[in-house]
Amino acid sequence: MKLLPAGLFFVQLAAFLPACSLAPVYVRPDSRLPNAAPASWTRNGSALEAAENDGWWAGFNSRALVLLQREARAQNRDFAASGRRLAQAIAQSKEARASLFPWIGAEGAVSRAGSHPGSTGAFALTDAVSGGFQASYELDLWGRVRSQAESAAFAAEATLNDWRGIGLSLESDTAIAYFQLLALRERLALQRDILSAARQTLAYMEKQQRAGAATRLDLARQRGDVASMHARAQDLARQEQAAKNALNNLLGAASAPEDLDRLMSSESITILTPPAVVAGLPSSLLFRRPDILAAEASLKAANADIGPARAAFLPLVNLTAQGGWQSDEFHSLFRPDSTLYALVSSLVTPIFQGGRLAARHEAALARREELVARYQQAALFAFLETDTAIAANTFLLQEEEKRGLAEQEAREAYRLVRVQYREGSADFLSLLDAQRTLLTAQDARVTVSLARLNAAVSLFKALGGGWGERMPSGPE
Repeated sequence: MKLLPAGLFFVQLAAFLPACSLAPVYVRPDSRLPNAAPASWTRNGSALEAAENDGWWAGFNSRALVLLQREARAQNRDFAASGRRLAQAIAQSKEARASLFPWIGAEGAVSRAGSHPGSTGAFALTDAVSGGFQASYELDLWGRVRSQAESAAFAAEATLNDWRGIGLSLESDTAIAYFQLLALRERLALQRDILSAARQTLAYMEKQQRAGAATRLDLARQRGDVASMHARAQDLARQEQAAKNALNNLLGAASAPEDLDRLMSSESITILTPPAVVAGLPSSLLFRRPDILAAEASLKAANADIGPARAAFLPLVNLTAQGGWQSDEFHSLFRPDSTLYALVSSLVTPIFQGGRLAARHEAALARREELVARYQQAALFAFLETDTAIAANTFLLQEEEKRGLAEQEAREAYRLVRVQYREGSADFLSLLDAQRTLLTAQDARVTVSLARLNAAVSLFKALGGGWGERMPSGPE
C-alpha cells in the first residue's frame, strides 16, 4: 500500500466525519447595562462619533501631540513587547489548529550486519535497505481537538485585544504626559512673570524706603513674598524636568524629539480645546473597548475548554498507516515483493482515574463561571468609567469658564492696585493681596484647563479610542 492513497484517505476522513462538539453553545452573558443612554450622555453636541475615533488625539489640533503619538507607537518598548506576545499567541493558535490534520512522516535506513564464521569458515555479511512513510490521525469524534483549536484561537483573540488595550493606554498616557508638561511650562512662565513684577515692586519699595516713604515691615513682607515666589518657580522647574523624563519614557527615548520645543512654543494649555463626543448607547461599549473584548474572548476560550473536559470521559480513537519497502539490496528495493504496509486502529477509553476527569470537568465549568463574572464586572466598570468621564467633562467645562473670568478680574484688580499704590491711594497690604490673588487665579486657570484636557483623554479611553477598530500592522 502506497503512502499517497493513505494520506488522501485520512484527509478525506477528516473532511467527511465532522466532529460532534461537546462544548456548550456560547451565549453572551447579560451585561446588565441600561438599554438607554443616560441623559447626560447626549446633552452636548457632537463633533465626532465615538465609533470613528481612530487617531482621536488629532481632534485636539496639537501638532506636537501628533508628533509624540507617532514616536510613542514606533518606539515604546512595552508596546513592542505586547506585539511580540500577540505574535506568540497567534503562533500557538496555529499550532493547536495543526492537530486537526493528519501527521505524515517519512523514514529510511541502510544497515550491514556481520556474523562469526560458521563451519565453512566464511564470514557472513547481511545488508538491509528500507524506506517508507507513515501517517497517523486522531478521529475527533467528540470534538476534543477542534474545541482545543477554538480555545487557542479565542486566546489569541484575547491577546489581540490586550495589545489594543496597551496601545490605547499608551496613546492616552502620552497625551496626558504632554498636557502635563505643557501645563507646567505655562505655570512656570506665569510664576516667572509675577515674580518679575514682584521684583519690580520690591525695587520701587526699596527706593521708597530709602526716601522714608515705605516702612521696613512692608519691605520685609515684599522680600519674603519674592523669596517664596522664587522658591515656587524652582519647584515648578523641577516638576517640569520630571514631566519631560516621564514623557521620554513613554516615547522610548532618552531625549525628546527635536521639533518638540518648536511645536510647543506655539501651543497653550488654555487654548487647546478637546473635540466634543457622542458616547452612544451603553451596549455599544461591548464592541469597542479592548478590555471588554478581551474579557469576552477569554470567556469564549473557557467555554470551548469544557468540550475537551467532557470528551476525556469518552474513547479516544487513533488511526495509523505505514507503508514502504524493504530489501537486502538497493536495486531490488522497489520491487512489488519488497513492499510492506500496515494499518492500525487503536481505541483507548478511561475506566478508573480516581476522579481526575470529573475534577477537570468541574474546574472547566468553574473557570467559565469565573470569567462570566469578570466579563460582567468589566462591562459595569466600562459603563461607570464612561459616565464619570462625561460628568467630569461637563463640570470642568463650566469650572474652566468661571476660572477664566476670575483670572481676568484678578489681573485687572492687580493692575489697578499697582497704579493706586504708586499714586499713594492704596496701601501695601492691598497690593500684596492682589498680587497673591492673581497668582492663585492664574495657577487655578491652568490647572483646570489641564484637568479638562485630561478628562477628555479619559473619555476617549473609556470609549475605547480607535483601537477597537484597528487591526495590528506590526506583528505578523
